[in-house]
Amino acid sequence: MGGQRQPLAIAGVAGGVGTSTWVRLLQRAEVAATDTGVYHGGELTMLVTNTTAAATRHIGTALWLSPRPPILVVLATSPRDLQGAAKSFVTAAKPHLAYQLALPYERRWAGLVEAPGPGDLRARTRLVLNQLPEALRAFYSQTPRRPAATEAAIARANPRAATPATATGTWARAGPNPLATRPTGHYAGPAPLSASRGR
Repeated sequence: MGGQRQPLAIAGVAGGVGTSTWVRLLQRAEVAATDTGVYHGGELTMLVTNTTAAATRHIGTALWLSPRPPILVVLATSPRDLQGAAKSFVTAAKPHLAYQLALPYERRWAGLVEAPGPGDLRARTRLVLNQLPEALRAFYSQTPRRPAATEAAIARANPRAATPATATGTWARAGPNPLATRPTGHYAGPAPLSASRGR
């Protein structure tokens, strides 16, 4: 992709959410990208989740760790639209994102060891990839407002902060952000959900 600064740092909210699939798709579209595994803090361009509640529940914690709002990539695990808790988690994340990309469900990929296969850039997949320039402009237009955090640093500030999100409650109910002591204007992301304070 013309003008790309460096390989895109791609990480998942958890294991098995489709991060490697998305990275292979980018590479087959000749976009330099690096799969950094499950996100635990540090530089991040794109955050990957699938459409299950088990995955999307971790978005809040990941966003809190990110030095600036990332691009969220949502890989569909079924032909159905987002539903229930998964829809709530993704909706709640939107104000904290640079951009959101939604990759439609591809049934044949489930039968491949390494999806997508060569030549698997179908029309609707290309429509998603065509949004990349706009998504990256939105991402790079932001100035990082704090150093990249790590889970260890979050835990030292407040052990509750690194607790994985649960399906109960909302970020708004999760209490004050333990990183709020940082200088004004630094991006701290949304507070992750807390099971004990979510009701």
